[in-house]
Amino acid sequence: MSEVLRADSRIVEFPTSDGRPVAETPLHYKRLSDLAYCITTFFKRRADAYVGVNMLAYDDPKEPRRHLSPDIFVAFGGASEKEREREIYKLWEEPSPAFVLEVTSKSTRREDERKKARYAKWGVAEYFMYDPRGEYLAPALQGFELSSGGYRSMLERTLANGEQGLSSRRLGLDLWLDGPALRLYDPVAERNLLTPDETRQRLAAAEMELSELKAQIGAASPEKDGR
Repeated sequence: MSEVLRADSRIVEFPTSDGRPVAETPLHYKRLSDLAYCITTFFKRRADAYVGVNMLAYDDPKEPRRHLSPDIFVAFGGASEKEREREIYKLWEEPSPAFVLEVTSKSTRREDERKKARYAKWGVAEYFMYDPRGEYLAPALQGFELSSGGYRSMLERTLANGEQGLSSRRLGLDLWLDGPALRLYDPVAERNLLTPDETRQRLAAAEMELSELKAQIGAASPEKDGR
């Protein structure tokens, strides 16, 4: 699929896909989908927030070959997802992302490093790189803040949950490694954001608890004697 625009009396076609796989391996896909779920759920009630996942982002209305595909990005101040359905993200029409997260690997390291310069030009305030396998990043989670047109490394610190990690001021969330898994912690609610598996487990436990409570109430009720 593609999106067609007119620029300087010529038709410009913007593809909605670059034909590449969403993630390098099943592990990378699992980590990416978990993080996308957490961030999307966290901002679900924020009308001023838009979360993009593996979406082509274009920065030149005349050049369809100039695009990047951030694994996850968050932008503030544009139309909400309910107000505008998007297949691509056009930076000449939308606010620049404030946050970008790349789930990186040894095979994509050069590309992900090159993206930093483009993200800086876009004005992306925070850029995070996460290497699920720890193949080349040490530590496996690294964050960068935009400063004077370039990026400076974030310093790891002790977070509100007592773990070592990084803070995203733009998202209001803390990022930390639970073993090899990247977790997101909400310091206001004082809890980790739940992954899809954890959400299903919570729902199943709540349903079981409700069933047991109903059974207890039924057992405690006096039996009808037919009168």
